[in-house]
Amino acid sequence: MITFMEYWIGSSLSDNVTQDDITNFRFKLHAILWDSRLNTKEGYQQPEQTIEVIDSPSDVEIIDAPDDRVRSTNIQELLYVLSNYIMSVDSNAEYLQKEWIRSTKPYPNSLSLKKIKDILDVNKPMDPDCFNMVVRMLACNEAFLWFEDKYHYMTYNSSISDFSRDPHHRAKLDINQLAKLFECWPNMEYHISHHSNILLPYNFLGYFTLFILNMNTRCVDIMDPMPLPAWFKGSRPSIHYIHKLHNIANTLKLAMELAYPAWNDHIYVWCRILPPLVPKTLDWNLTGFLVIEFLQSWDVILHVLARNVLRTKFLVDLLKYEENESKDNIP
Repeated sequence: MITFMEYWIGSSLSDNVTQDDITNFRFKLHAILWDSRLNTKEGYQQPEQTIEVIDSPSDVEIIDAPDDRVRSTNIQELLYVLSNYIMSVDSNAEYLQKEWIRSTKPYPNSLSLKKIKDILDVNKPMDPDCFNMVVRMLACNEAFLWFEDKYHYMTYNSSISDFSRDPHHRAKLDINQLAKLFECWPNMEYHISHHSNILLPYNFLGYFTLFILNMNTRCVDIMDPMPLPAWFKGSRPSIHYIHKLHNIANTLKLAMELAYPAWNDHIYVWCRILPPLVPKTLDWNLTGFLVIEFLQSWDVILHVLARNVLRTKFLVDLLKYEENESKDNIP
């Protein structure tokens, strides 16, 4: 493999590689390793011991045996060990409720070890608090300020998803609270009118979908991580989402009247697009993790990742949160 890498010129090998080439490379390899700038032992020579030197018991120093703590500097190895540790935690209720991640801006949100452990459980859907914490991390990423197209990230809000449910079983609609979803994120200064796209997640019983509202083209991109059901026979796939769009349009109209009074539109009449090449899954519990992937790179070609990889990646992003106010609780 190393020989192939040496002969590779971008699109093909510069010459035919024979077994003799590979055999001869064995003698060349040690020289490459020795001359490497990464070799910290280069130039080190074992001092010769003269015949006059006589060992003495007092020259022996007894040192402590190395402990079992992980001392690797490889981030992936450390995260793997931490993931195994999280999954190995027993059912001690008090310890599982210990707060591992906390953020108070723009509003308090915290994640217990129990919620973090559930991330790795393939039989459980995305927890809304975990979802919103990662959205907060994405929204507060200063790198996005340099993008030509401005994106406003909205956290999941039950008022939007529950609007069509029976009034006795849905969250009370608080328009003032809903309007705050359009306010700028901490340490950023902007108005919702300055953004060309609003990224709005929708959640129904653990099934997440992402709706991207393009304020310039008046179009709604529907990023659904699950395929259309087999029973749907319509010629216009967007009809399948008509009730969700109706809920979103009605609630956002009320909220926008407070957040952006000059806005006089209704997204229910906007064009609807189902972008091609959106990764799909048949796993209901995985949809929230895929929507997070959409939020991170919805405008590029996305690739399907194994569910364990998606969950571990999500966990890693959470544990690396620099603004975590409870990081001292993590071992």
